Amino acid sequence: MVIRRDDELLAYDIDRLVAGDDAPAARFPAPWPRGAGGVDAVSPALDLAVFSGQHALHAVDAAGALRWRVRHACWGSPCLSWHDSYKEYAGIDGHRHPDHGSCGISADGSTVWAHVRTPLPDDGELELDEEWLVLDAVDGRVLGRSPTDTATAGSHHVPHLTPTPGRWA
Repeated sequence: MVIRRDDELLAYDIDRLVAGDDAPAARFPAPWPRGAGGVDAVSPALDLAVFSGQHALHAVDAAGALRWRVRHACWGSPCLSWHDSYKEYAGIDGHRHPDHGSCGISADGSTVWAHVRTPLPDDGELELDEEWLVLDAVDGRVLGRSPTDTATAGSHHVPHLTPTPGRWA
C-alpha cells in the first residue's frame, strides 16, 4: 500500500499492518507537492520510487537521491514550456489544477510504465500528444513508446492480478 503526502511517499507492507506494525516499510522524499503531480509508484523491492510530475518523471531512492529523470511536455494548460523544476511554475494559474499522467513499476521491478504528455525534449516535433512509455527502471532509458490517442485529465495504472515477471499487463 502506498500513501502520498505533500513531502513524501510512504510504502506499507500489508502483512506487517495486519500484524499491528503501522510503520512504513519505506519512505521516499517527494520532489514536488502531492497536487503538482500524477500517480506515483514504488518498486516491489521498496528501493525505488518513481514520481509522475507535471514536467518530468523522477526516480529516487529511499534517501531521496535522484537515480534518473525523464523530462516531458508540461501537463499545465496552456503551457508550452520545458521546465527544469517544480519551482519554475509553483503557484502559476495554469499549473494549479493540471491534468496529469501516472506511472507503474513491473512486478519484477525491471521496467517502469508511464503515461506522459509528449513531445519529449529530443523528439524534434512540437505537437502535443500523450504516450505510454516503457522505461528501464535502472537508468530511465526509453525502451518503447506508443501514442495513447487520447486527451486525458488523469490516468492510473492497473496491474494484472497474476503478473508475469518482466511484463506489465
